[in-house]
Amino acid sequence: MAKCLLFFTACFISTVVNIPLNTNCAPGEESFLMGCKSCEVGYYSRDGLVCKKCSTCLDIQTLLRECISTEDTFCLCPEGTYLQNNTICSRCQKCEKGTFQVVDCSHNFDRVCQKCPRGQTTNGTNSKTCFVKPNPPDLVETKKETVIKWPYVVGGAALVSVLCVVFLIYYFLVKRFKTRKRFIDCRGKNVSLLNENVLSDCATEFNIASSSECANQTWQKQLKDVPADILFELGKKLNPAFANNWKVLAGQLGYTYEDIAHFDLSPKTATVDLLHDWSTGENATLNILYDKLILIKRPDAAEIVRPYL
Repeated sequence: MAKCLLFFTACFISTVVNIPLNTNCAPGEESFLMGCKSCEVGYYSRDGLVCKKCSTCLDIQTLLRECISTEDTFCLCPEGTYLQNNTICSRCQKCEKGTFQVVDCSHNFDRVCQKCPRGQTTNGTNSKTCFVKPNPPDLVETKKETVIKWPYVVGGAALVSVLCVVFLIYYFLVKRFKTRKRFIDCRGKNVSLLNENVLSDCATEFNIASSSECANQTWQKQLKDVPADILFELGKKLNPAFANNWKVLAGQLGYTYEDIAHFDLSPKTATVDLLHDWSTGENATLNILYDKLILIKRPDAAEIVRPYL
C-alpha cells in the first residue's frame, strides 16, 4: 500500500512539476515521467536528458548543417575568425615573429601563442615551431674583377671626337662670319659715322694704313679688281630695253644725257661699256655699285655683285 502511494505521488509530481525521472533516453530524446519522448522540431538532445532549442547562425556566419534532433545547428565563422562566447565572430590573434602557435585558430577557439625560447626565433607569423638563430655570416670582402666594356669606351671616344670637330667647325665659321661682318661694317657707306676708336680698330684688323683711310673708303674693293665676266652678267640683266635698265643706273652714277646717248650707240654692249668707263674713276667701288642697283630696284643685278663685297 505504501509503495503504491509513493508511485502515484511520484507520478503526480512528475506530471505537475515536469521533472524527468528516466536518465537512460537515447540522443534526440529527453526523459519524461518514467519514460522518454522525442525532441520537438527546433530542439535537439545529444545526451538524451533534455531537449535544447536549436541555435541560429549570425549574419556573417556560413550555415554548414541544419539543426537535427541529435545535433545543434552548425555555423562557421569566416576564415581568420572564431566564434567568441557563441555571440560574435572575432578575428584570430596573430603570432608575431619570435612566437609560435600552441593552439591553432578554429571554429570555437582563438589562436594561442607562446614566445620562443631564448636564442630561438621563427621564420614569420603564425609559425608552429621555433629554430635556433643562425650566427651572422662573416663579412668577407670580395674583390670584384673590373670588366672593361670596350664597345662603350670606343663609342664614347668617337662621340667626343665628333663633338670636338663640330665645335671647331662652328668656331671657325662664327669667327669668319663675325670678321666678314666687321669688314663690311668698316667699309659700308656709314663708316664715316663711326667713332675714331672703331675706325682705328678697323685699320688695325684689316691692315689699313690709317683710320682716315677706312673712313674715306679708299680701301674698298674696286670694280676693276673683279673678274670681267661680272660685267657681262650685269649686261644680260640691264641691257634689255625696259624700265630700270642700264640707262637709269648711268644716271645714278652721275652720267649726263649726252654720255648715255653715246653708250646707246652700241646697245648690246651698253652696260659693259658704261661700267668699264665708270671703273676708271677713283670711287668706282663695288659697294657703291651695289647700293645703286638696290636704289633703282634691281636686286637681281645686285645679287651678282654681292658675293664680291
